[in-house]
Amino acid sequence: MGYPFPEQPILFYPSLARRLGSDEALLLALYHDRARNGGRAEPGSC
Repeated sequence: MGYPFPEQPILFYPSLARRLGSDEALLLALYHDRARNGGRAEPGSC
């Protein structure tokens, strides 16, 4: 029996955090994910 994850994980790249800062690297990951999904939020997140 697998555990159903409630949401998608956020990819955090330490190399980007070193170059941009941790907050900026997280925002970039969120923006990248949103752009990949065509601007749609995850179901139930709004």
